[in-house]
Amino acid sequence: MLEVYLKDIKHQRFNDVYFNKHMTHIDFDNDDIKKIIQAIDNVKYIGNYRVLSKFEKDTAISVREISTGCKTALNIASFPNEVFSVAECGDNALQVIFNYKRGKILMPMFSIPRLFTNEIKVFTSNEEYIINNHKQLEDILNKVF
Repeated sequence: MLEVYLKDIKHQRFNDVYFNKHMTHIDFDNDDIKKIIQAIDNVKYIGNYRVLSKFEKDTAISVREISTGCKTALNIASFPNEVFSVAECGDNALQVIFNYKRGKILMPMFSIPRLFTNEIKVFTSNEEYIINNHKQLEDILNKVF
């Protein structure tokens, strides 16, 4: 189950650095990982830690050049026991992340992905909730923020 923390908790602070340091431990040949990259950055993984650039036709670039939101999503998917901040994630990355079945995120801001139906555990300073839709998350965020 995805765990969402709305309270201060020890977490990985630099998602880009964490990704760059640990990317060799990510299974980029896994179809789920390829789908994450495609869904968030709209680029195709082609192997050997490379994706096709969406800006320069037929040009391969390093996965180190994908967006921070995509790197964060890959960190969460690949290292589900670590807590990662989603502060630098755009709506496209949050939409993907909130449909994960596992992982841990710190959500230090008010941003609500619209479409998710899986169960998510939300931790605030005082309470713990199990939710499964955007309206429930909005209600909790209105209390916290």
